[in-house]
Amino acid sequence: MVFVTTCPVFTRSCVLKTSVGADSTSLLRSACDPDPLRKVNWVRRCGLSFLFLSFFHSRSFLRNLGREDGIEGLQRGPMSTYAFITQSTKMLKNLGRWLDKAAQHAQSKKVEPDTLVDARLVFDQYALVKQVQSACDSAKFAAAYLSGKEAPAHPDTERTMTELHDRIKKAVAYLETFKAQDFAGAEERKVAPKWLGGKWLRGEDYVNEVSTPNFYFHVVTAYAILRSNGVDVGKQDFIGSMS
Repeated sequence: MVFVTTCPVFTRSCVLKTSVGADSTSLLRSACDPDPLRKVNWVRRCGLSFLFLSFFHSRSFLRNLGREDGIEGLQRGPMSTYAFITQSTKMLKNLGRWLDKAAQHAQSKKVEPDTLVDARLVFDQYALVKQVQSACDSAKFAAAYLSGKEAPAHPDTERTMTELHDRIKKAVAYLETFKAQDFAGAEERKVAPKWLGGKWLRGEDYVNEVSTPNFYFHVVTAYAILRSNGVDVGKQDFIGSMS
């Protein structure tokens, strides 16, 4: 007895055979049997067969992935420095749009939009204002450290939604001054933020292990704060427009 299924991972249909030596008539009888124990046994046997087949096919799929066009093996290279900068720029612009929606939401509820500046998920967490400031700084300092330039000073003085918008615009404007060639050799550049106390990281390690997770930590938390306050933002707002 066989079952034919199309797996989303594969481009072809996979024929699933039941356990070796299984009698197809007895399996069909088990499937239709009113006895719940025998029916459970049938489901288990078919389910295990499917899992084993999926496992071995997926291993084969992964082994072959990346071999088209003469490429051997999986390409596991890290996100390039400039790709992170462009991605950060896009996400900060998205963050600005979320703040627009937040202001509209507050106004629809007859609430002053600036009250959201101090909104937070829990009492011992940074408020929205600090999340926005930190996201901007994370992207700004990454660009500066990895290009060997000095980052502009942006004091944390924002207290209104309008001022948060201005903070985002300043960070975006700075990021948009960079070109890919500004980051030549950035992977091996020594990055020594003050908080490392005289120690340093390779540029590649800084991007992958510090800057990227730190940036998204603050962006995602800002999103969660707005959503928890009823702002109508969803996954498409988070992803934003496609390039």
